[in-house]
Amino acid sequence: MSLGLDDVYRIAELAHVGINEEAAQRMQAELKYNKMDVFRYCKIGYLVLGGLLLVLSFAMLFRRTRWMKVAVWLLGAGVLVVFHYHMFGMGMRWYIGGYAPWSNSYETMVYVGWATVLAGLLFVRRSTITFALATLFGGIILFVRLFRYQLPDRADQYGDDVRRRKEEQRDIESPYHRTEYCG
Repeated sequence: MSLGLDDVYRIAELAHVGINEEAAQRMQAELKYNKMDVFRYCKIGYLVLGGLLLVLSFAMLFRRTRWMKVAVWLLGAGVLVVFHYHMFGMGMRWYIGGYAPWSNSYETMVYVGWATVLAGLLFVRRSTITFALATLFGGIILFVRLFRYQLPDRADQYGDDVRRRKEEQRDIESPYHRTEYCG
């Protein structure tokens, strides 16, 4: 593999800043991950497909027609596609963070949503209603992950420390804490 002039310049620039190539790749992956907004689309997919599956499953309790069976099969295939996209998003978080994505409440909610849909996929042969409800609950769990106390904002974890340090710095820089004003 030969390196072009741009590649050599990029490696030298990263080395100057103190970032190795792996860290640069993770940063690029995180930028793509943020643009993809994986779990938002999974939430929408689970809620729509789960809702349609639930309506069809209840209708099939009273009357089974061929088009209903085909529709349930197609919706199930759609759920499987969304499920794989969800799994891809969790894998991206794992790669970017360098650890398994269930270490905080946000990531746990993402994982529990995935596990709920997995349970529905495992029981789809027994009951389409169970599958529909599991898919719908997976979407609801992904919706709950968006509540403010669940956001993966590292500033919130360390926010109290940062605020305290800023207040201490402001107090130190305040003219009332200088010796010539004490009195």
